[in-house]
Amino acid sequence: VKPADLILCMTPDHKQELIHFFPSKKNKIFTLKEFSKKIKTTEEAIADPIGMSLSFYRRIFQEMKSEMKRIFPVLKQLAEKKI
Repeated sequence: VKPADLILCMTPDHKQELIHFFPSKKNKIFTLKEFSKKIKTTEEAIADPIGMSLSFYRRIFQEMKSEMKRIFPVLKQLAEKKI
C-alpha cells in the first residue's frame, strides 16, 4: 500500500477498511465505481461473486470491464504525468 499512487476497491466496505489501516492514503483510495466521476452515484459497490453462479461471475466481469474502460483515459493521463 505504501508505494501505491492509487488503490481501487470493489466495495465501500473494502475502501473503509483500507482507510482505517492506512489513513495517510485516504485520498488515494476509491471504489472502482466512484473513481473519476463528476457526479457521485448511490451505487458505488461491485458485488462480490464468491460462491455465486458462473453467470453472476460473468455479469460482474462485464461490470468491472465497463468501469475499467471508463477510467482508462484518466489512468493514462495520471501515468503520463508521472513520467
